[in-house]
Amino acid sequence: ALKILYDISLRAIGDDAHDVTLTAILDRIREFMAADKAYLSVYEPNDDIMQTHSTSGAVGPYVQESHRGHYLVGKIWESGDYLCVDNYWQWPDRAPIPDADAIRTACGVPLKLGTEIVGVITLAFDSPRTILSEEVDLLRQFAAITALVVRNRQMSFDLLEESYQRVTLESSLHQNELLDFLNELVEGKPLTNRRIAVRAAKLGLPLQSG
Repeated sequence: ALKILYDISLRAIGDDAHDVTLTAILDRIREFMAADKAYLSVYEPNDDIMQTHSTSGAVGPYVQESHRGHYLVGKIWESGDYLCVDNYWQWPDRAPIPDADAIRTACGVPLKLGTEIVGVITLAFDSPRTILSEEVDLLRQFAAITALVVRNRQMSFDLLEESYQRVTLESSLHQNELLDFLNELVEGKPLTNRRIAVRAAKLGLPLQSG
């Protein structure tokens, strides 16, 4: 457990490929818990849902959306704490996934940043499984590290969006300045050669274009 904590901590700090890192961490958690399946759901603020980011184990490719209080992910999100369900295959709130009837025990922990919940990790076992309190404590530690990666991932997205908006704005301003300059030339407004040269240089145009 300590080795896994050390390994995923190093990866969380040193790897900028956040999506790949999250999937790798989920794999390590599933292997440590000897779970048959593992799921990572990440909070999507625009839609106010938890959406599947990655899976591990014998899970087919699919994306599940969970609302607060719905399914295991939504109930963990709502309570903000660890939750375990025995006889999951008979649980009325189980998720409508293809392998739900094969799962006997399911549990999960929230990914917390202070009081904010940025995701949920859930584990599924095809045989009845007793989760020890020591394992729950370790799952919480794994979740804390995973939450940091999720935060860094979102910050990266925000920076890209900010950069895109800035470039778009600068391009729009440049285009407007260019059109104003061309209109002045077309309308025959009195411009000295020096002023034409300065305006052309500012707009990134060769002097002869003026």
